[in-house]
Order: sequence, then structure tokens, then C-alpha cells
Amino acid sequence: MTGVLALLSETGTLDELGIGQLRDAFADSLFPGFSTVQTRAKYFVTVPQIFDDYWKLTPKEQRRRSLESYLKESEDHVAERLVHNHEADHRELGEPFPIGIIGRERVGKGGASRRPSSAYWTGLRKFGLVDTELSIAEFCRNASEQQPADRLLRDDAEVDSEEDDDVMKRRRLVATVPRRMLNWHENIRIGLTRPEAELLYNKIRYVEALKHSIPAQLINTGLFHDGTLLGAEDFETLSSAFEALPQVSETCRTTARNAARFSKAFLGAHLRFNSLIAEKLEQPKRVDELTQAFEEWRADAEENELFNDASIDEWMAPALALQVGLNANTRRFIRRWHDAMSADDTPTDRLDALVREQADCNKGNRSLLQRSPPADTGWVGIHTLQYRWPQAKQILTDIREGLLC
Repeated sequence: MTGVLALLSETGTLDELGIGQLRDAFADSLFPGFSTVQTRAKYFVTVPQIFDDYWKLTPKEQRRRSLESYLKESEDHVAERLVHNHEADHRELGEPFPIGIIGRERVGKGGASRRPSSAYWTGLRKFGLVDTELSIAEFCRNASEQQPADRLLRDDAEVDSEEDDDVMKRRRLVATVPRRMLNWHENIRIGLTRPEAELLYNKIRYVEALKHSIPAQLINTGLFHDGTLLGAEDFETLSSAFEALPQVSETCRTTARNAARFSKAFLGAHLRFNSLIAEKLEQPKRVDELTQAFEEWRADAEENELFNDASIDEWMAPALALQVGLNANTRRFIRRWHDAMSADDTPTDRLDALVREQADCNKGNRSLLQRSPPADTGWVGIHTLQYRWPQAKQILTDIREGLLC
């Protein structure tokens, strides 16, 4: 329950016009295994290591402590040691305190509400670092109930021999780097060691499910090590760079291009939505600014032919490929917005009516168009879409820096 509440309170998730499902479908295609709540690459190696440590406990110790409680205690201890060690580095060596330590503000106060094992679970499975199809709750429960390892492994998981004992199968459940000491977390830092970076690098490079993802393409086409593309400030810049790189797979380039065009296409709808909010707040200056921004956007949309006969199919492709069931109201709004923008000089009051109707269908009486927003309300809803690039960029940068160690 605490994790769910933390998810609902996460900033940047406001989706007034209901396009979040398509945004997430593009993100799952381009950055599978990454999420907006991930912070640093380190947690991709610490969580499997904690599982491996648990398997090394004696059967008696495992009966006394469930995997779930062991995991929580270990994650809290990792947070405590990360904070302690980096504070010492700052104090003694003048090094800046790093960003992205999960639970930094909750050390000694019960631990983070969203633990690394939860935030990284999809990625751990997608990257092949935890070889299971179970949810984190099912995984912990089955392990604690001393279920055979076969109940934890993926159905198609490879084992060396049918005669492998249960202990060996459990060890193959997780991918870890060799550890010389059991107290590996005592001197831990948020940066990756070289072996840790190599583990993640090779997982992203070779896992089939990541083949046409942006991270795998960066690595497999030799674009990763110079770090130029990792410096892209936003997704649109990255996508534009990919278009000029024929060595990147056509699947990846096409998906990135369509994602960038989808973002641009629905920026216009959000400009109109924010203009309606400004009108509601009786802010004529802001209305004028947003109207000017919309006219500039409209001219750019026409110049780049954002709305054409193929646009809807291009926008819907990732959702169809991933079998994402889109909300009927969202599908209708996307088509109506496309048709209105494809027509010649559709008046803004008609566009505003579409936006207002979709906000009402999507949010009902929770929409800001139905309520009284505060006078200092700034931009509302989604702006240009980043598709998890900021999080992937940080994690990939961590891997690159770890390889240089």
C-alpha cells in the first residue's frame, strides 16, 4: 500500500488528456526495462546480490527470516551505507554528494516508501538479471515458502542439467558479479565498479528483448563509448541524431522518429488545454502567450506534415505490438485531433471543444477545467515527451563511467 501511495504522489505523472498509455507504449519499445522512478545503475546489481546473499543462508536461517523481510532490511542497510560513505567522502575528500540514492531522506526513519527492488523489478527481469516471470511479491513469497527453484525460474529458463540440485538452480536465478566478501555493502558507493558495469553492459548488449531498443543500439553500433549521444539534452535531440545514423536498426530509428512526431503532434493539444486554464483564471497575458505559442506550433506542424494519412497508424504501432489496450476515449480523441488538424484552418474554438471534451472524459470532475485551480497554476499536464530518456541517460552514463574505471 505504501508503494502504491508513493506511485500516486510521484511528480510529473499528470495526464489531463489521457495520452499516457501511448507515451508508455513508445517508452516500453525504446527503453524496455527502464522507468521514471529509477535513479542510478547501481541498484541493478545490488538487488540481485541481496537475493544471492539470501540463498547463501542456511535453511534454518531462511526459515527464520522471509526473503521479503531480508530484502527490506538489506535495502535499508545499503541506503544507510551509501549515505554514510558518500558523506564521509564529501567531508574528508571534498567530493560532491551524488544524486539518486534511494531512501537518502528516510535513513533511520523506516526506509524508502518505494524500495529499489520494486522500482527496478521490471528491468531486472527484462535484462535477464533475475530469471523469472513472477512479480516481486510472488517471487519473495514462493522463495520464503521454500518452493522448488523451478517454481521461480521462467518456463523457458535454461539449466545445465536436469540433475542440478535446487541450490544451484536458485543461484542461477540471479546474475551477479563475483564477490570476495560477504560484507560487500560496507564500502559501497553509488558508482559502478568495472565488473558491475561490464555485467550490465553485456546484458543490454546481448538480451534479445532489448535488440531494437535505444540502449542496445547505442552499444551494438559503437555509439556508446564516445558519449556524444549520451549528452543529448532531450529525446527530440536524440531522435533527430538517430535519423542520420544508418547503422542504427531501421526498427529503432522508425520508432524513435514516430515517438518524436507523436510528442510534437499532441503538444498542440496541451497548449490549447493550458490556454483554457488561463482563460478560466482570467489571465489575458498568459492567454496571449499561449495563443502565440500555439500558432507557432501549428505552423511547424504544417511544415513538418505531422498530420498525414499514415500518422495514426505510426502513433498506434507500439501499442499494437505490445498489445496495449487503449482507452476508447483516448482513441477517439487522437483520431478527432488528427482529423481537425489535417483539415484546413480548423478554428481554435473547435479545437478547444475537442480538448475540453477529452479532459472531461478522461478526468471527469477531477479535471482542472471542472475545478477552480489556484491562481499560480503553471503548465498543466504533459509537455514534450521524454519517454524515460533522462533516466536511461543517467543509467547508461553510470555504465560508461564504470567501464572506464
